Amino acid sequence: MTKQALCHITYAAAVALSAVGSAHAAPTLEKAYLYVDTTDYNGSYTVGVRASVNGQGSEIQSVEASHLPVTGGKFSTWGLDLTQQGYYWNWAGQHVPLSAGPLTGSVTLTVRDATGSITTASDLKFLPEAEISIPVMSVDTTSTGYRVQTSNITGADYYTLWLWDPVARLYPSSQRVSDVASLNEVSFSGLVDGRTYRLFLSAYNPFTSGTLDQGDQSTFRSTTARDLTFFTSPVPEPSTASLLLAGLGLVVQVGARRRN
Repeated sequence: MTKQALCHITYAAAVALSAVGSAHAAPTLEKAYLYVDTTDYNGSYTVGVRASVNGQGSEIQSVEASHLPVTGGKFSTWGLDLTQQGYYWNWAGQHVPLSAGPLTGSVTLTVRDATGSITTASDLKFLPEAEISIPVMSVDTTSTGYRVQTSNITGADYYTLWLWDPVARLYPSSQRVSDVASLNEVSFSGLVDGRTYRLFLSAYNPFTSGTLDQGDQSTFRSTTARDLTFFTSPVPEPSTASLLLAGLGLVVQVGARRRN
């Protein structure tokens, strides 16, 4: 074989290897999470999706979730935002009334990368039998904080309780327990006099679902809430206030008689 022929063969092999190396793999959807939230304070379902995505060396352009219902309400299509490297998350853009439930169908995830490659997977299923509900929350106000009555709350794998400050836009207090009776009192420490806070109590039922290799995670959550206005000096009960007013009236009458 001549030296020139060998050069031609070597060049052809290099071109072939280059073509193989430049073939780009489509992005992969490695794991997905579905969150179904039922809320008594606005009477609706909300749905969120989190996805773990591998771009296979190319930049991800978009990740979208689409709800495909069998019956009942529909959440349509919404985009997921990049929250940290490889993870995308967002709630659906609209709610569905609880009266339209139970939720049915599945969520399809579509991933697009910079090369135009698209990956689609339908692995997140709505399981109506997994829906849970907790009763409207009853709250006792003690001298040091708020305490939730938990005797009639059952049926979840774990519970969270947190207090939302709508002015500072943060949670001054939060707790997570597996036994609802273990919830502690929400302390008044750090609360602002005269400000209204929202106390949330949620019950969670997580389970593995879907068909991806790592197993998708679905969580059905039931949330109840109460708006509570904090005062540094306790506001007297109506019966107590009536007694105070009656006593004040008696004092006024006695004073008037003495002056006469």
